[in-house]
Amino acid sequence: MNPKLSALAFLVILSASCNSDYPELLSPDGRVAMILDENEEKAITYSIEMEGQTMLLPSTFLLEFRDQPAFGGELHRELLSETSCDENWEPLWGKTSLARNHYKEYVFRLSEKVPEGRYLDWIIRLYDDGVAFRYSFPDEGGFGEFRLSEESTLFRLDPDHMVWATNHEHYYSSQEHSYDKRPVSEIGTEELLGCPLLVEIGDAGWMLISEADLTDWAGMYFRSPGDSPGTLVSSLASLKRNPGIKVEGVSPAISPWRFFMLGKDLGNLVESNLLLNLNDPPEFEDLSWIEPGLSAWDRWWSGSYAPGADFDVGMNTETMLYYVDLADEMDWEYMIVDWTWYGEVFTQVDGKQLPYPDADITTPIDEVDIQKIIDYARERDVKIILWVLSMHLDLQMDEALALYEQWGAAGIKVDFMDSDDQDMVNWYHNLARKAARHHLVIDFHGAYKPTGVSRTLPNMITREGVLGNEYTKWSDQITPEHTVVLPYTRGLLGEMDFTPGGFNHIHQEDFIIVGPMHPILM
Repeated sequence: MNPKLSALAFLVILSASCNSDYPELLSPDGRVAMILDENEEKAITYSIEMEGQTMLLPSTFLLEFRDQPAFGGELHRELLSETSCDENWEPLWGKTSLARNHYKEYVFRLSEKVPEGRYLDWIIRLYDDGVAFRYSFPDEGGFGEFRLSEESTLFRLDPDHMVWATNHEHYYSSQEHSYDKRPVSEIGTEELLGCPLLVEIGDAGWMLISEADLTDWAGMYFRSPGDSPGTLVSSLASLKRNPGIKVEGVSPAISPWRFFMLGKDLGNLVESNLLLNLNDPPEFEDLSWIEPGLSAWDRWWSGSYAPGADFDVGMNTETMLYYVDLADEMDWEYMIVDWTWYGEVFTQVDGKQLPYPDADITTPIDEVDIQKIIDYARERDVKIILWVLSMHLDLQMDEALALYEQWGAAGIKVDFMDSDDQDMVNWYHNLARKAARHHLVIDFHGAYKPTGVSRTLPNMITREGVLGNEYTKWSDQITPEHTVVLPYTRGLLGEMDFTPGGFNHIHQEDFIIVGPMHPILM
């Protein structure tokens, strides 16, 4: 960057800070700006521009609590600090071998205009490819122990702008739905949109809205309030054990980042490392045991045949060795031994599917010799990942993780969490840390979307949270359009277990559904 331009940008910021109650905050190269102002009700607003064009219209926020008044509206604002960062770091795995973390950060103290009013710190970062902010609750800010009933951050868009949005309908799902294109104005009040939200801003470019560093908080969704076309408001996942509460916190506490990835074209979004930059470096010192790679998967082919096999294809040792050989022949790094290797997984009670109560995830069924499979795979430089139901793992976590390491397994595929409430978010992180102590990577299925935490806990090597290719076994939802939209929506959030490998390709008009859990053979 030209030093003279850098100095000029600094002078502009300094001048704005000195001469205006609501300064314009600029990114390092000055192309991206966040403008603070106030509306007719004297509430603080924020808007975003890129190269002088509006990307987000003036928006407000309001934090609502169960046992104390809401926080927002008319607040006193004080700039506490203005800093910058420019560093390079090496991702352990991902789309680039080197990432640049270059931003300007502004911290504002927002205080209630009453004696002994509460206050929080609003942390804002501006990158050349985006903007992010989060709410920090200081120890002495007056919130103490709090129960957040909603975080109502507004995102005001032009009603005519096109969005690609996925409707999860409710908070507790596997987040496996399509991203449908439509004007913002057509989003209904009954919908619950998941992250991310992709927005086409006319000739100005593109914007992706999502969250980063989801830690000890509830996952964010979007709703239409219905009274202002084009406006969306954040809505956090409710605690399953206490549906009226979204977050239980104790000061000091901090929210995830709410970020806006910006680009003149979609390629700029693909190239961005903004999401990972908003997360902390790895917690582990030794990362040598964490290796990305491709995997064979027995259930992808279940119900099929094994060419040349003289055994019954199914959950048995012979079948697993067959797929280890496939991984070896294809030079893939992993093989997944999927569900039922330890027996029954679910049971039906009064028409409801529940975890099988007598399951033991430390004891394989007689037909499966886990140790033989792992040893056979090791000889061929193939690593084994073991599937496990999350509810079963929760009951035997410490024992099972230690045993899997003893067996020589490389990781676990954990399934059917179907939630990103605060408790489940913390469960993910707790499991990742415990698994790391036993050198186990994790493939999360039935999962919520990534928020970049895999930078901090890099054994979270992949996850689902996507309408993936397995749906071709029982539906026609995996269309060519869906497949090409994913890289610019869910795919922009990082690791994505979509199951891209398959060789029975046909045209959409010739597609047929053979039956549940069976491959398409034409």
